[in-house]
Amino acid sequence: MQEKPHDKDTQLLKTIDNRVFHIIPSFLKGRGFTDRKLTDTPTDDLQVVNKKYVDDSTSGAGAKSCTFVIGPSSNSDSGDYDYTTDGTDDDVQIQAAIDALPTNGGRIVFREGTYTLGSAIITIAKNGVTLQGQGKGTIVTCKTNFNNPFFRLGHASINYENIVIKDIYFDGNKANQSISSTIIDNLTLTRAISDVEISGCYFLNAKNGCIILRDNAGTGRRFNINIHNNYFKDWDGYSDGTNVWGIYIVSDSTRNNGRISNNYFTNSSTTVSYIYGDVVCTVINNYFLFPDNFNIIGLLSCGQVIDNYFSGNEVTDHGTFGASCVLIDSCATVVSNTIQASLTSNAASIALRNCERISNNSIYAFGICISITGSAAGQSITGNEMQSIANCILLDTSAPSIAITGNQIMGGSDGTSSGILIKNTVRNVITGNVVLNNRDGAGNDSLYGIRENATDAGPNIITSNIVIAKSGLFDGAAISTQHTLTEISHNITVQP
Repeated sequence: MQEKPHDKDTQLLKTIDNRVFHIIPSFLKGRGFTDRKLTDTPTDDLQVVNKKYVDDSTSGAGAKSCTFVIGPSSNSDSGDYDYTTDGTDDDVQIQAAIDALPTNGGRIVFREGTYTLGSAIITIAKNGVTLQGQGKGTIVTCKTNFNNPFFRLGHASINYENIVIKDIYFDGNKANQSISSTIIDNLTLTRAISDVEISGCYFLNAKNGCIILRDNAGTGRRFNINIHNNYFKDWDGYSDGTNVWGIYIVSDSTRNNGRISNNYFTNSSTTVSYIYGDVVCTVINNYFLFPDNFNIIGLLSCGQVIDNYFSGNEVTDHGTFGASCVLIDSCATVVSNTIQASLTSNAASIALRNCERISNNSIYAFGICISITGSAAGQSITGNEMQSIANCILLDTSAPSIAITGNQIMGGSDGTSSGILIKNTVRNVITGNVVLNNRDGAGNDSLYGIRENATDAGPNIITSNIVIAKSGLFDGAAISTQHTLTEISHNITVQP
C-alpha cells in the first residue's frame, strides 16, 4: 500500500488553529509541490481509519488531488486504509471516498477483497477520478435485487472529464437481479462526459450490458472513450429497442472519438449483440467468440455505425445464425479482419453500406462474405480472401463505380450462387480477381464465377480476372453478363 505522506513523515505536520497543515520543505517548493491543508474530521457513519480529508474549500488553480485507499476490514493491513468495508452496502464507503476527493479528483485504490454493493448507484461526478483495483483480486459485485447500475459517470448539469476505471473484476450477479443492472453507464444524465478510460477489467454476468455511455448533451465536446484490454463474458445486453448490446457508445454530437481495442468477448447467450458505436468509433484488435443460433451478433451489428475504422479484429463462430457478423454504415475502412462464421445462406459476414475501402480481410462462411448496399459511389473491395457456399461478394446497391480488385474468391457451392454477383449497380470495375468454383461434398457447384443478374446491372468492366472451375463445372458459366455494353476482356476462364 502507498504510504500517506502525512503519516510517513510526521515532522512535516504542523497544527495551527486546530487545523493540520502538511508542510512541504522549501527545497521542493517551486517544483510542483505546495503546502496542503488537511482537516481531521471523519464522518460518524463511516468506518474511517486515521482519515485525513483534503480541505478543498479554496479549490481552483491550486487545488490538488490525492489518493485514498479502501479495503475490507478483514484484511490484515486494514488499519492502514482510509476507508474499510465489511461486505454489506459497500457502496456507502466507496461513494464517501469519491466524494472526499478534491474538485480536481484523485485516485481511489481498492485493495484485494470482495466489495458488495447493496442499495445505491455509485456516482462519479468530478474531474480526474481514477478507480484502481488489483485485477482479479478486487471483486465488485452486488446483492440480490440490487437492480441498479454499479457506477454512473457524470452529472445532470455539469460536464466532467478524465475518468479512469482499471484493474477491477466486476460480477453483475445477473441471475439474482430482476431488472437492469449495468456495470458502468451514464444514460439518465443530460451532460457530456469525455476522456474516459476503462482498462484491464473483467466484466462478467452483467444484467443490462457492461458499458453503456452516451454523449447526451450534443455540446460538440469531444467524446473520447477508450475501452481496452478488458475481458467480457456472459452479459445480458442493453436494449436499444431492436438489439441488445454488451458495449453501447453513442454520441449526440459529431465528435465521438471512441476506441475499443484489444478486448476479449465471449457469451453463451443466443440473444445478445456485442458492440454498438457511432461517429468515428475505432474497433481494433479484438477477439470475439460466440456460440450457436445467434439472431444478431458481431463486431457491430444492425445499427447506424458512422465513420468507423476497423482493423485486425478476429471474429470466430462455431454455430449458425441468420444475421450479419459485422454490419457497418458509412465506414471509412474495414481492414485485416478474420471472420470464421457458419452463417445461413441469406446472411452476410460483412454487411456494408457506403463504406470506402474493404481490404485484406479473411472470411470463411456458409453465408454471403461481403454484401454491399447503400448509394455511395467509389467504394473499393480489394485484396480480400473469402470462401463460402453462397455468394462471396454481393453488390445489391444503387451505388455506381465500385472497384473489385485483387480478391481471391472461392464461392457458391449451393448450385444457385456465384463468386461475384452484381445487382442494381452500374459502371463497376471487376479486375484482377481469382475466382474458383467451390464444389461441396455433395457435388454441388457454383452457378457462376462472375455474374450480372439483370440488364440493369451494368454496364460494367470485367477484365483480367482468372475464373477457374477447379473441380466439376460451373452450373451456369464462368462469366455471365446481361447488359449489352458490359466490356469483357483479357479474362482467363478454365473449366476442366
